[in-house]
Formats: sequence, C-alpha cells, structure tokens
Amino acid sequence: MIIELQMIRNTKSMKNTVNFHRKFASLCDKMLKALEGGFMKKSDIYTMIEQWVDVWNARDIDRLKSMYAQDAILYQGPVKKALKGWEYIQARLEDLTDGFPDAQMKINNLHVDGNIAILEFNETGTHEGRFLDYEPTGNKIDFDSCLVFRVSNGKIVNHTTYVDTATILRSLGLIKVAGARPEAA
Repeated sequence: MIIELQMIRNTKSMKNTVNFHRKFASLCDKMLKALEGGFMKKSDIYTMIEQWVDVWNARDIDRLKSMYAQDAILYQGPVKKALKGWEYIQARLEDLTDGFPDAQMKINNLHVDGNIAILEFNETGTHEGRFLDYEPTGNKIDFDSCLVFRVSNGKIVNHTTYVDTATILRSLGLIKVAGARPEAA
C-alpha cells in the first residue's frame, strides 16, 4: 500500500486535487478493509496461542471460553464439519478432557502469518474416562497433530482441528488399519 501511495503521489493527476483525494480515499478504504479483521501484532498472536495451550493444559474452561469470539466456528478437518458457537467447541474439548483427564499438549512448532496461527503439537495422556463410546482402557495416547486458528480483535474466530478420532483410537490400540504395515499405520 505504501508503493501504491507513492504511485498516487507521483502521477500527473497530483495536479488535480480532487483526483488525488479520490485515489487517496480509495487507498485508505483498502487499508481499513485490511484491518477489518482486527489487527494484531504477530508477537501478540504468538503469545495468545501459547496462552491457549497453557489454559488448555490447566483445563480452565471459563478462561478458554473468554479467548473465543461468541460466534466462533469450529471446523473439524477430518470429517469436513463446521459448527458455529462456543458450545460446539466446548463439547469437542470436553470429549478429550473427559476421556483423558491428564492430557497435556506440548507445542512442537507455532507459525503465524497475518491473523492465522498454525499450532503443531504433541498430545499425551491416559485413557482414564469414557471417550465417545469407548470405556477407559488405561492406555496412553501420544500423537502429533495441528490446529489452525484465525484471530480477530484479540479473539479466536475460527478454530480448525486436524485431530481425527481414528488417530486417537489407533493410539489407544482400539482399532487397526487393515493391511497396513505397523510402521506405516
């Protein structure tokens, strides 16, 4: 946009004040639209997602809820399902915390570009509670996955998860992929 402003300043239309102001107003409008999503510094987004992990690990549901916009969308990549509202996000998180009360997330990598954060993580825990329709096995989970967050005005507005149930069930030894080599499953 700075280059565009320099181009406006250098044009012959600069002599025409009305034309200059029209172009400048258009550029300002573009800048406002770019900020519509609620500008956050990259470092603030890093901090926010690191705090999200800490809050998740502490099981502080009220604080977790405060990090989401009221109409946040949860998109579950493995099943291609989008759900709008905190209650769906809370239900998905409780599925995991009920089944794995000691589950802990560790950040492997955190990438931020614009208002998008990609969290690569490792999740460990013990299957001590009911998870979906599965009774506790006492088995451990240990898997890597990722979450993608879109943030706006200091809140998470979109939470995409690539944690799929099959990965968790395989980690617990409850299902096997037929015909797959052990090192590939």
